[in-house]
Amino acid sequence: MTTTSHAKGRTRGRTRPASHHPDFRMFLALLLSFTVLYGRLIAAEAQTYPGILPEADPFLASLGAATAAAGPGAVPSLEDLIEAELRASGVAAPDLAPRHAAVAGILDSMAAASREGNLVTRAEEALEWLHSKKILGMYSERASTLVDILDGRRFNCVSSAALYLLAMRRLGIACEGVQTPDHAFCVVRIEGKAIDVETTNRYGFDPGTRREFTDSFGKATGYNYVPPGAYSKRVPIPPLALVALILSNRSSMYEELHRYQDSLALAVSYAALVPGPAGLAFVVGRINNRASELSQEGKWAEMRELALAARDRYGNLPELSKLAAAAQDGYLSSIIDTKPLPEAVRLVLGAAAAGDITKARRNEFLVYLYGNEANRIGGRGDWLAAAALAETGSALIGPGSRLSQAATNYYHNYAAGVHNRFAELYNAGKRSQARAALEEGLRALPGDPLLMEDLSALK
Repeated sequence: MTTTSHAKGRTRGRTRPASHHPDFRMFLALLLSFTVLYGRLIAAEAQTYPGILPEADPFLASLGAATAAAGPGAVPSLEDLIEAELRASGVAAPDLAPRHAAVAGILDSMAAASREGNLVTRAEEALEWLHSKKILGMYSERASTLVDILDGRRFNCVSSAALYLLAMRRLGIACEGVQTPDHAFCVVRIEGKAIDVETTNRYGFDPGTRREFTDSFGKATGYNYVPPGAYSKRVPIPPLALVALILSNRSSMYEELHRYQDSLALAVSYAALVPGPAGLAFVVGRINNRASELSQEGKWAEMRELALAARDRYGNLPELSKLAAAAQDGYLSSIIDTKPLPEAVRLVLGAAAAGDITKARRNEFLVYLYGNEANRIGGRGDWLAAAALAETGSALIGPGSRLSQAATNYYHNYAAGVHNRFAELYNAGKRSQARAALEEGLRALPGDPLLMEDLSALK
């Protein structure tokens, strides 16, 4: 009689820490209650991450909502615009009053120097005054805020346009912004006529008519003027959207420094200040970038918190739904190895029932969980328990799963072990003990071909 050595049935995957072997009779009850339990477990697992999805600046959010509710063409008061630009520039609450006074002082001086009469002339002279008095002193590509102007007389297209918007509001002249792929400027509307104002240049009023502007603008800024006829490259934006570009530029600079949470905080205020598709697209982009950073750091719980909070706040957008699914998947992957098998299974089944993971991904998780635990049990020689566990997992997935095949292999391994014990006892002349070992094996696996062959040899 020869012995047979078999080691079939191991499924792929990392071995997770040992857990208690489940009571299989409990699984029916577990399946009936998994949805409720999943919710409880998720709640217990979730930690509080202050500011994971920051709140918008309350003043900017209120101003954006009120202006949107007032309808197209509504423009906030000068006082509100000043405060909005200061807050967008990062001015803290204790500094708002002195900064506000400084801006108001500049505007009052500009208005005092403005001659009564023709509004076109007054709008043009306002730009020249801001440059000649060195309020707008030196162009600097990254100087996007009013603080840059107040503290260093440095400016770029965004900050200069934002200040000019205030100047026009002070003079009672209608003004809005224009955004191009890499630039921003103003348009004033006087007596039905729209006039471009390139605020980075003292000759930028109605720039297409000024040779001085043409000679100096590109050299100073590196940008090209986009004339009125290039409509595909020009996007008119209302006053608050122009103010919001301060937030946008600051947010982008934070991302260059890989400070994605700081960038996101500004983007949230951007979306609140400019309700609608543009603001939503901007904040969703920043949410994705922050989530990507968290996933790379393995902070799946935080990523999940961010994704679900974003979906709650901004709606079930396709981008946010995909992000939430990816976050939930990563989160489950990160914690299931730390849970006893029944808890891990409940989490997976609950996530699938809630629509947080696909059915295919649910089945992959189940194969991983049951396969690893069955491998661990089989590794200590308990092939019947390993096979029973694999069958339990297979029942959740359906016919033809890898767990079903693994169970077959585990049973084969058990039969091979019985055969080897039988052969050893039989060859040693211990026939009664050999029979007892064989009959024990057949009680567990009635009709097994290998054991039935041994039984025939015994007779």
